Amino acid sequence: MKKFLKHIILYSLLLMVATAAILTYSVTQLNKDRYFLLKPAASNVFLGYSHVQFSIADSILPSSRNLGMKGEAYVFTLIKARKIFQNNPSIKNAFIEVSNKQFNVYMDSCIWQDQFLKPRIPRFLSVMNAEEFSLLFSKNKSGTISGMTDFPRQNFVALSRNGDDVMRRMEWGGYRSLAGNKLPDDLKRIRALGYDPDTLDNQLSLTNILYLQKLVQLCREHSIKVWFFRTPMHPKSGDRTNEIVFQQILKSKFADIPFFDFIDLDLPDDEYFDINHLNQKGAKRFSGFLGDFFTYDLWNYSGNKLEMIHDRWHAFSWKY
Repeated sequence: MKKFLKHIILYSLLLMVATAAILTYSVTQLNKDRYFLLKPAASNVFLGYSHVQFSIADSILPSSRNLGMKGEAYVFTLIKARKIFQNNPSIKNAFIEVSNKQFNVYMDSCIWQDQFLKPRIPRFLSVMNAEEFSLLFSKNKSGTISGMTDFPRQNFVALSRNGDDVMRRMEWGGYRSLAGNKLPDDLKRIRALGYDPDTLDNQLSLTNILYLQKLVQLCREHSIKVWFFRTPMHPKSGDRTNEIVFQQILKSKFADIPFFDFIDLDLPDDEYFDINHLNQKGAKRFSGFLGDFFTYDLWNYSGNKLEMIHDRWHAFSWKY
């Protein structure tokens, strides 16, 4: 019996050592700077969650890279931005999406609920710091451990393929076009219920707001200029609620950051994918409009931004 127990203990120790060695090797390999170079080099990066990922067709914009990722809370945006900024001194401007939902308590679930946390641990474990790991582990120990066990396998696949586009394979974000139009179904549901079931309440995600502040500070440490913006959204969307709270947060915590609000651009219904997101037609039109902001240096406009956006939108024409 003692001999059997010794074998079990020895086997367990060997397994722990092997697991630690594999994790260490994976982290070391995946942390190499060459995997985090933007190709081609970019001066402008767009950061945020699904509204950015699906709305910014970066190929239309000069020297720009869309790094938006659906469901991404600011803590994960901060983690990847830190690594990307370190290795891409060409970046001069960061356009960060802010929205009512990103200040809402809903975003807490996007940080530590299993469905969001488990796939993100393998993506970001190699580059997160101790504070970030501690936050995630304290909120969801089992989800964090589960993600760690999948880290070597997922990243072995990413590293084993030819080429250095590891960020894409790790799903660190990027423009994704949405074909089709589910908006009629969404509007039908809202009419039947009398409201959008995704309507937000007034509870805040203090964690997400804190990490947005950290993201802004990171940009400043790298001498990267920061703009906030909000993408177009259908007038019936429940994500437009708690507007008063949203504006209060901007004024109280981010008053020194220019905010360009495109939420009320009157795109036709056939340019929406659903109640909250543009489809590929809408994304191309919106991105073409943003192109003028680079061409005519409108990001540095110091007058009434809402009036300027409204006037230029109605004078803007776009051919697909």
